[in-house]
Amino acid sequence: DMAIETFNAELALSIKSGDSLSLGNSHFSLGKIFLSGGKYQNAERHLIDAEKVFTTSSNKDSLSAVYKTISDMYLEMGRHEESTRYLQLLDSLEIQDIGKMELNFRNKQNKQKEKQIGEMEKDALLNELQLQQKQTQLYASIIIAILLFLLSLWIFNFYRQKKKANELLSKQKQEIVEKKEKLELANVEINHQKTIIEHKNKDIVDSINYAKRLQTAI
Repeated sequence: DMAIETFNAELALSIKSGDSLSLGNSHFSLGKIFLSGGKYQNAERHLIDAEKVFTTSSNKDSLSAVYKTISDMYLEMGRHEESTRYLQLLDSLEIQDIGKMELNFRNKQNKQKEKQIGEMEKDALLNELQLQQKQTQLYASIIIAILLFLLSLWIFNFYRQKKKANELLSKQKQEIVEKKEKLELANVEINHQKTIIEHKNKDIVDSINYAKRLQTAI
């Protein structure tokens, strides 16, 4: 009786506050108490009210417990058809839960697959970017190598031409030196011949003057 009074008080507070979960639990608790005391009419009334509350609030766990209790109650009362109907409701609810669990599992699997696909696509994109980067580096290396080769050819040709120019300049310089030496030798020879001629002219003039003096003396 104390338990009934307590749950009746809670029932009144639940109705006043509008708390559907507390209201359903109060009806359910009262239904079980009356059922354990063999007061089937009161038990049925509270259990049916609990069923309505939990159905409205879509509280499947509590609704499953209510279906099981009502089925047991009808079985004790000898109302087998109604007991079977509530067992079927309980089974359908469990099937719904299983379906929901299966749906959640499939959704989870799909999310995992999507995640794996996303990671694979990410890896593929990363690999593609790395490949593009390597190709870019390869092309850059080839271009740099070609530029270095062309620069080497230009430097080689430049120094070869410079060497040829230096050799030509040195050869021309040597020819100028040789010509200068030849000119100097020619000048020396000319001066020598001039000196000889001057001596000969002096000898001739001296001979003429001597002859003149002899003629004058005679």
